[in-house]
Amino acid sequence: MNYVTNYNIGNGSRTIIASEVNTYTTVQLFIPQHLSKEEEQNPIQVFSQFFETEYPLPKAKIAIEDMALKVAYDIPPLSWNVKEQSIYFIIQFSRLLEAAYLIRNESKICWKVEKISKENMVPKKVLNKGRNLETIFPYLLNSHDPQDCKDPCLNLQAIFFDTPIQELLDTFRTWGKCVSANLKVDKTQLWNSHLDLRIFTIILESSHLIYVRSQNGNDQLPAG
Repeated sequence: MNYVTNYNIGNGSRTIIASEVNTYTTVQLFIPQHLSKEEEQNPIQVFSQFFETEYPLPKAKIAIEDMALKVAYDIPPLSWNVKEQSIYFIIQFSRLLEAAYLIRNESKICWKVEKISKENMVPKKVLNKGRNLETIFPYLLNSHDPQDCKDPCLNLQAIFFDTPIQELLDTFRTWGKCVSANLKVDKTQLWNSHLDLRIFTIILESSHLIYVRSQNGNDQLPAG
C-alpha cells in the first residue's frame, strides 16, 4: 500500500508516491522497572534523591568510570568496599536512567538558560563552600563545548533518539553483572564500552543540570 503526498508549488505542482514503509514507525511502550508510580509522574524527585542523598556528581562520575575500567580492562573498581555497595549504585543509576528518559521532553523554561553561570551549573550548597575553580570543577560538564550546558533536555533527547532506553538499561545491567559478579564481558561490549561511558556520562551530567536548576523547589529560576 502506498500513500500520496501533494506538494503544491504553483504551476510546477507535483505528486510524490512513497511506500508505506516510511509512513509508520514502531513505537514501543516503555514501562519503568525501577520507579514507583509517583516517581513516574514526577521523575525530578529521582534526581533530587540521587544527587542530594545518594551520589553527588563527582562521586557518581567516579563510580561510572570505575565500572567502565572493569568492563574494558578488567581493573577492579575502587568505588566500593563490598559487593552490596556496587549493587546499590547499579540500582540507583538504573533509576536515574529511567527518570532521565521520562523527563527528556519536559524542557521547562528554567532548565534551559541563555547564559551559563555558576548558579545554574553547580549546587547551591557547593557554591556556599567556595566559588573558586578548585571547588566547582568536579561539577562542571566533561564536554569541551560549553553550549551543552544550556539545554540539558536537548542533550537527553539526542541521546535517547539514537539509542533506545531499553538498550541502555540492558547495557548497564551487563556492566553491573561484570562488576558485582566479577565477570568479563564479551568483545562486543568491550569495544563499545568507551562510547557507552560517554553516553552514560552525558545522561548523568544532563540530569544533574536539571536537578541544579530545579533545586529551589518552585522551578522559577530565571533563564541565564
